[in-house]
Parts: sequence; structure tokens; C-alpha cells
Amino acid sequence: MRYDGTMKRALFGGAFPAWHPNGNVLLGVIGTSPTSVWTRFVRYDVSLRKSVDTLSAIMGNDNRYPRYSPDGTEIMFWSNGNLWMMDSTGTNLRQLTTHSVDVSFGLPFSWSPDGNKIVYTRYRPDEWTMDNGVLWLLDRNTGAASQFTFNP
Repeated sequence: MRYDGTMKRALFGGAFPAWHPNGNVLLGVIGTSPTSVWTRFVRYDVSLRKSVDTLSAIMGNDNRYPRYSPDGTEIMFWSNGNLWMMDSTGTNLRQLTTHSVDVSFGLPFSWSPDGNKIVYTRYRPDEWTMDNGVLWLLDRNTGAASQFTFNP
């Protein structure tokens, strides 16, 4: 919009927006609803002021929180209770976690600055153990996940 509030227009319709590390592209999700058959990830080029492409999320209608890796070559996202990864082209889909990852308090994970580790909250609403609701650390090089924090 203009400085005076006129000429408003929608630029980007994706939910859960995230920046590409280069600062020129926004990544978001479209089609997230109980009635959608598939969600898709949409990329919006800020300098071109238009959506440049969409990536099929492949996982049905509940894909959220896509985030680029620190080097921009991969996208991690939450889908149906777990973390998934794919190349930034939308290929090479793989599951990272096999136990529930919490999304009730916002972003369910965070990359380390070098992209080699991922921290996330393991949580199952039907489980009341001391291991529930704690942080886990996933090592991208080995694939090993280990509990990072503990409940008293």
C-alpha cells in the first residue's frame, strides 16, 4: 500500500510464512484446512512481486511450518505429527521423526545455525510420562535423536 494507506493489495496468500536465507523469497502454505485434499507450499519472490512456483507437500492436507535450512537447499516442515524434510525443489521427501512433535505453542522446531542439528519438542497429548513435553535434539549427520531437556 502507499504511505497514506491507499492502493492496498494482497501480495502473498500463504499461511505460516518463512523467509529464504537470501531474503528475497517467502515460503508459505496454501490449502491447509479439513476440507482440502492437498496442501501446497507456495514461493513468493519479493523483488518480482509475484508467486514464482508451488511445491506439492505430498503429505495430505495438514502440512505446516515450512522452514528453509540455513543454506536454503532444504525445507523442513511439520505434517501429521512429525517432522519431514525435502529438497528446496520439492523432491527427496523423507521423514525425520517417528514420535509426535508438538505444535501447540507455535513453531515446532528450530535449525542450528550450521544446519547440522534440529531441536524440537516431543509431545503426545495422550501421554503423561516424564519424557513427554521435553526438548529433543536431532543430529542431521547421524540421524540420531536424543533427549535434550528433562522434566523434574
